[in-house]
Amino acid sequence: MTALRLELTALRRNPAVVVVPSTQRWRSVTISPYLYAVLGLVILFGTIQASMAIGFWTTSGRVTGSGETVVLSGNDPLEIKGWMTLDQIATAYAVPLDELKAATGIPADVPGATELKQVEKSVPGFNPQTIRDWLLARQKK
Repeated sequence: MTALRLELTALRRNPAVVVVPSTQRWRSVTISPYLYAVLGLVILFGTIQASMAIGFWTTSGRVTGSGETVVLSGNDPLEIKGWMTLDQIATAYAVPLDELKAATGIPADVPGATELKQVEKSVPGFNPQTIRDWLLARQKK
């Protein structure tokens, strides 16, 4: 047996020996719960800001994580967003702007540079889903 084992065996057999724990070498640090909350928020939002700064995270649907502008592919009408203009949609899906307006109930005097969310506010009964549905039906033909 090893020397340590022999010592432990001897200590167990002799009840007169009392093991006293050593004193604590490190002192506990007390931190306020408010400081914990602040540190947690700083870490959370700091991570978000750092991710956005290096281009890993974007909160806008207008650009990708690398900072490139989102461009309509013209394949899937479900990728149409409210910030896109009528001109962008007409160009991507190769549809004349006048035909797009007429088919979806948008007045002819609305400029092509108008965003869908602005059209939705100004034209009663219009919804961006109207354009998506119309383009989907047009693609099936």
